[in-house]
Amino acid sequence: MRTNVKQNITIRLLRVLLFPFSVIFFLIVWLKNFLYDKGVLNSVNIGIPVISIGNISTGGTGKTPFLIFIAEYFLRKGKNIGIISRGYGRESKGLILVSDGINIFKSPKESGDEVYMIAYKLIKHFNNFTVVSSEDRVKASYYLIHNHNCDLILLDDAFQNRHIFRNLDIVLIDGKKLRNFTERILLPGGNLREPFSSLERSDVIIFNNKFNSYNNYIEIFNKYNKPFLISRYSSENFYNIRDEILNVKDAIVILFCGIAEPHSFFEVVNKIGLNISNTIIFKDHINYDISDLNEIANLYSEEKVFITTEKDFIKILQFKEFIEKYPVYYLKMNIEIESNEIMLNKRLETLIN
Repeated sequence: MRTNVKQNITIRLLRVLLFPFSVIFFLIVWLKNFLYDKGVLNSVNIGIPVISIGNISTGGTGKTPFLIFIAEYFLRKGKNIGIISRGYGRESKGLILVSDGINIFKSPKESGDEVYMIAYKLIKHFNNFTVVSSEDRVKASYYLIHNHNCDLILLDDAFQNRHIFRNLDIVLIDGKKLRNFTERILLPGGNLREPFSSLERSDVIIFNNKFNSYNNYIEIFNKYNKPFLISRYSSENFYNIRDEILNVKDAIVILFCGIAEPHSFFEVVNKIGLNISNTIIFKDHINYDISDLNEIANLYSEEKVFITTEKDFIKILQFKEFIEKYPVYYLKMNIEIESNEIMLNKRLETLIN
């Protein structure tokens, strides 16, 4: 389960060897986009506003937190919104109702961890939304319109899915990743799902600095002449299941997580000044089981506390014995728009007016 340095080196060498296949993948992506651009393949307009929150690289750009940020914007205005995600890593198939805004019907394993997190966070403050997991965004959209009277659809991770027409395409870029060579070439040799040139069809580019500043790379995207925003995360506090805040003074912590960019999380906790005794990295999108929790628990001693990400915390809530026995906290984060927030609000307002 745990990632180690030798595995990372092996993966990087393998990607170099796979570079010729990246060229083949580029041709496939180019052909698909060419056929849509020329009208040979057509996108389906479902008749209500559709917003896609996506990226051009694999994982870790901050799509899910930003989708929640956008969803909250419309929910505060009283709009009834539908949210669709394919539910990466889920154990179910087809279209499933994850939440109707009042109840959450599926577990993280059934719905996909990120989909479950969306429903879990929104249902605390709103009820005018519906969340579904489905590989077929068009079918899911019609389901939400006809069965839940949605005014607007948000698509999670749908920039590459051109079968459904969208009124606004928002693409997130992780500023930190641009420093890596593998972020400049396509899969499987690199991490790009599409070349940078695909940004030509985006409507808004979000340069996600997360917790740091990587503005030196912004000029890469200036040539696309698209509305450009800079966002970042701000850390709030560490909370447990009872919403109690951790007293960080003299806290000795054990960090664990299963996300695409674990070291970004570790850096944040380290900057806050906590005394980190151990770190455990699980694979991205992990479905925790008892053996994983036992691995974590084996590091515990009376003076220590566990800290994880909000996504990981939500996934282990089902293990009540563990969550109640040990002091487990998660880092709560907020999104801040550092530039052009007024422009973004205008684009969003246009859709609902």
